[in-house]
Amino acid sequence: MTKDEAIAIIQDYIDLDSDTHNEFLDALRVLANPWIPCSERLPEENGNYLVTAIWNGKREVDMDYFQFLCQWDDYKDTVIAWMPLPEPYEGTCHTFGYTSPTNG
Repeated sequence: MTKDEAIAIIQDYIDLDSDTHNEFLDALRVLANPWIPCSERLPEENGNYLVTAIWNGKREVDMDYFQFLCQWDDYKDTVIAWMPLPEPYEGTCHTFGYTSPTNG
């Protein structure tokens, strides 16, 4: 299911006045896209983040370290958006016949 399909399904099931309905859908769209433009704000803590950067004329997604003094380690001023790293996958790990002892 795509994000747009999910939003359409939610639209079918909510019963709100049109203004509240539109605000609700706008909030869902924001939640569905976790990227934060650097023009909006920068991370408040040092650490690793996923970044979208302009590299050799193309948009690249990579991990970079942010130093609180408004500086990215590898991509410097080419980062245009960032997001916190996701939580590690918690499901069962079955890779090439190997079963993780911690995940069953």
